[in-house]
Amino acid sequence: MVPLPLNSGVRPPRLKTLNLTFDPETVIVFQSSASATNWLPTAAAFVAAAVAPFAAMYGPRMQLRIARAQKVSEARLQWISQLRTQTAAYIARITELRSIRARSPFDASAANEALHAALEQGVVIRLMLDRSKSRHTRLDSAVTAAMGLFTDEKTGGGYGVVMNELHDAASALLDEAWERVKTGN
Repeated sequence: MVPLPLNSGVRPPRLKTLNLTFDPETVIVFQSSASATNWLPTAAAFVAAAVAPFAAMYGPRMQLRIARAQKVSEARLQWISQLRTQTAAYIARITELRSIRARSPFDASAANEALHAALEQGVVIRLMLDRSKSRHTRLDSAVTAAMGLFTDEKTGGGYGVVMNELHDAASALLDEAWERVKTGN
């Protein structure tokens, strides 16, 4: 067949129409058990079409919630790390202050320097706490009690008890915070 130019004036031949007739036997054969599973792709397409608008609406919201939860978890991990570091440094400063005070030639300038550093470390820890929560309040009380060993002119007789409470309170708070990070709450 030779293609005709567009403006040649010659019409293409007409196509013949098909005459379709209805044959009930053909329909019954078409609905046989061999082709009974043909409805599954159609049903899956229908369900996908029905769910697609909801996925389009709520998908971005879910992604925002997940992103927010990840940001909160990252911030909590950073807070846990900082609190752990600050508490360890505070315990070290208190221990250093106790050893300076226990030396036989008492060095007042070294004691004052260590006391100032310990007070500063204690304030940093207390600023990291939310005093409306019980575990935070427990750690706050332990930090205050540890400083009370030296600022209230005590000799450190209850040092072991206070330091154990400081350690236990910090551990309980850090464990609780870590569990919240793991569960995503």
